[in-house]
Amino acid sequence: ENEIVNLGDLAIFGENARVDAAALVDRGLIRGSGKSVKVLGDGEPPKGLRLAVDKVSSAARAKIEANGGSVEIAS
Repeated sequence: ENEIVNLGDLAIFGENARVDAAALVDRGLIRGSGKSVKVLGDGEPPKGLRLAVDKVSSAARAKIEANGGSVEIAS
């Protein structure tokens, strides 16, 4: 099982933000239950987003990178 977040939900972080599981918990987007965090491609990411989570859909990765951001798969 995964905790799911959509790209559109990440707009609250603003441009050039670094987002990881702790940041998602702080903003109430996930519960922080220890499950893997997966970001799906629904919506648009903020510009320059630096994302560090367990899993990212290929659509989400493409949108983030096209918008000047980067994806790091956390282990």
